[in-house]
Amino acid sequence: DNYIQKYHSKSIFVVHSYGLNWLLKNQIKCSTIINFFGVPSFLGFQKNPHVTKKKINRMIENFSENPQGVLNDFYNKCNIEYIVNKKANVVRCLKSLKELKDNDFTKSFNNLSCQVYSIFSLGDNVIKLNKKNLNILRNKNHDIKFVNGIDHGFPRNNPELCYKMIKKILIELGYESI
Repeated sequence: DNYIQKYHSKSIFVVHSYGLNWLLKNQIKCSTIINFFGVPSFLGFQKNPHVTKKKINRMIENFSENPQGVLNDFYNKCNIEYIVNKKANVVRCLKSLKELKDNDFTKSFNNLSCQVYSIFSLGDNVIKLNKKNLNILRNKNHDIKFVNGIDHGFPRNNPELCYKMIKKILIELGYESI
């Protein structure tokens, strides 16, 4: 933590989905954020926030009884194969789901002074984005791109293309030797 804060002017964070919320919650300072599919308010940027809230509530209700089933369903929605290799941390997962449902970091996001590159998929089954709501996040430090044909599990499902996207941004920032 102290290292990150000391060298924040050179720190670049690449986040995916809930990782943006974690970064904002922990008030991590950095020079650049490369954000895949993360929004500062999970419900606030959905096309149908009420439907999404019901789905999250159902996940929370079912998690205590069948955490592996809930995780399997979620991974399927992300188009990722769920492989059980250890027992899920039920307490941590429930806490994260509740935070995802309840937290709104829009104000914190809009107060960021660093450069932010956000990549969103129009085919995402987890964040069914209301593009109009993104207008409140637009500013001179926030570059927003939309891509077609990729799902929420994109960074894991297509690491080569993800790497190329990150590399392109880093080259734009002046990092020549990537």
